[in-house]
Amino acid sequence: MSNEHNKNLVLLIIATVLLALLALTACAKIEVMPPAARPDAPRSHALPIDYDRLWARTIGWFDAHEVEFTEINERFGLVSGVLHMQEGSAQLDCGTFHVTTALSQPELRREAHIRVQLNGAVSARPQVLVAVTGTFKLDVIDNYAAQTTRKTGPCVSLGVLENEIISFLAG
Repeated sequence: MSNEHNKNLVLLIIATVLLALLALTACAKIEVMPPAARPDAPRSHALPIDYDRLWARTIGWFDAHEVEFTEINERFGLVSGVLHMQEGSAQLDCGTFHVTTALSQPELRREAHIRVQLNGAVSARPQVLVAVTGTFKLDVIDNYAAQTTRKTGPCVSLGVLENEIISFLAG
């Protein structure tokens, strides 16, 4: 064999090894299995509290839980906001995640989007409708170029927040 042929063979082997190494250190891969829970349709609850007190208690619950208000409209009885969920909270089902080839531990942030609608300002038993949805953001730093890879998606409420809000308003 000629020196030129040996040189080409060595270059081919080096290129193959480099490609194999590159494949092993590729971008982070994030697999998301969707939430198992299915959202319930929001239900209306009649509460034996006058409308003004119910409105004040609704604002109070949002404030006490440090919900970031996105809309407040007293005329229409609407309060909505975003609650940043703490790690380990069992109020939302965001599915399951499988992360491979990441340099960092996955960072998961979840948000509950809360909407409370009050109806019946002139009624003795105003109606309250509470709806909660959610979203997640999952960030990891991948092995390739140490860049952040992000996945986002929906979460399903497990009914815990809705029940907590209704109980607070009724109390």
